[in-house]
Amino acid sequence: MPDTSSAPTLEAFLFCDTVLRDQHGLDTLIRVFTDLHLPGPGETDFSVYLRFAGGSGPHQIWLEFESPSYEHLALGEELVTVPGAVATPVHMVIREPGRYTVQVYLDGYPLAEKALQVTFASARSPAAPGQS
Repeated sequence: MPDTSSAPTLEAFLFCDTVLRDQHGLDTLIRVFTDLHLPGPGETDFSVYLRFAGGSGPHQIWLEFESPSYEHLALGEELVTVPGAVATPVHMVIREPGRYTVQVYLDGYPLAEKALQVTFASARSPAAPGQS
């Protein structure tokens, strides 16, 4: 078990379209969301934003997605220097709607977990009033 007395703490764990970092190191998150609405199965891109406080130095971050049917989709490792933030671009093939679980690991140990609800648009949208 790691020494938690100097371990960083997770201050922010958010899903968004993209993250822009300016020349001063300040982050702007574009379109933060808790649910992902897609037209149907297929590829999608978004970012997972993590901000850490406390601790110091470099740490390995690992993200793993679990689909509603319990398929594990690992996203690889990122290095973050704390205190600090990391924005991990995600490119995934979503095959099914439902509750996806996103797990964050810090230096090989589970740190946090968050749900991402994925919905698909219906195959046919209802016609607008006056249209058939």
